[in-house]
Amino acid sequence: MAVRSADWLEVEVRVRGGFPLIVRFLACPAEPDVGITRSYVDEVEYLTPRGRSADFLRGKLSAADEQLIEDEMAKEMSREPEWD
Repeated sequence: MAVRSADWLEVEVRVRGGFPLIVRFLACPAEPDVGITRSYVDEVEYLTPRGRSADFLRGKLSAADEQLIEDEMAKEMSREPEWD
């Protein structure tokens, strides 16, 4: 996974048995000069389909929902162009 530059990305998932959730996150490139060798996620926002905050879900998601979100974020980050 390599990200060219810091950029906000979004994925759509369904959690808690079908609740639609947009996960907006800041994907950042590796920073080898400071020891960060892989792309990483810096900030994460949970939004409803209408764009309102869904922070009420924090701490209420199952481990499976959390893993789904992480997997979808990783897939989206892998779509970013590789370093030249």
